[in-house]
Amino acid sequence: IMNKIFKGLLVAVMFTSMCACSSDETSQSSQVETSELSLSFFDASVESFDKTRADDDAPKTLKDYFDQLDIAIIPQDKTQNPNEIHVKQSSTDADFGKLSTRLPIGKYTLVAIASKKSLEVTITSPTLASFSDEHISDMASVCQEIDVKSGANTVNAVLHRCFTRLVILSTDKEERNVDKMVVTYKGKFSKSFNPTTGFGIADEQENTYTKNISLDHTGTLSTVKINFSTFIPEETVSLTMDIKLYSADNTPVRSLHFDDVKVQQGHVTTYTGPLFSAGSSLNFAFDNVSLVKSDYDVSFGD
Repeated sequence: IMNKIFKGLLVAVMFTSMCACSSDETSQSSQVETSELSLSFFDASVESFDKTRADDDAPKTLKDYFDQLDIAIIPQDKTQNPNEIHVKQSSTDADFGKLSTRLPIGKYTLVAIASKKSLEVTITSPTLASFSDEHISDMASVCQEIDVKSGANTVNAVLHRCFTRLVILSTDKEERNVDKMVVTYKGKFSKSFNPTTGFGIADEQENTYTKNISLDHTGTLSTVKINFSTFIPEETVSLTMDIKLYSADNTPVRSLHFDDVKVQQGHVTTYTGPLFSAGSSLNFAFDNVSLVKSDYDVSFGD
């Protein structure tokens, strides 16, 4: 009998000991220290985006200009913290441009992209962001390391323009015999973006983008402005550009071809001249109003 009582006590002690160990381990694993992180994007970026367009009605703040903000917070040590945070904000949100969250102590990579509502943005990693449309209208981004420490952490993330733009601006007004314009761009522009480098991701082959523009002659005839914004994989890239004008019955009216169209990262190249007047050539220069002036300034005549 004594042996049975001793064995029973031994089993009970062992079971109690196992439960205590299991409880301690569970408690330790759940006690991950976290801290509050407050992010602000537009407050630190207003001044540099005060004049972002050539239009007179350009917004005075970056917050007024962009419609959406995509934010990704990616842990650098995935073995200890595999969870990423992805947030999409709209300009209709009360906290647009600000984010507060609690994160485990550690280092993270912050990626944020401000864009227009028509563009679906997917941030896969710090080196890859993809979009629903290969042609963007405007974009600003930031990619930086965040070290979340004990206590409150506040970060003002400065967004920077991350694309290049090519503008066609006519000095003459539309003609009623021209109903459609087809503009084709070809070269080393990119359909995807690397937030870490701030450049586009180079494809093996050159890309082609065609823009079809219908001209409305119901009102007063006006000049034409065409924007092409894209990513380039290096500081300066040369494109080719074709402009074709068609009548209502799809008959070609005029055709223009341009080689060595230079576009530069974070800059705008503007081709200005008569589009509808036969026998004239376009001249081009870099526009210093909507984006920063580049090192290039070229003109040519007939």
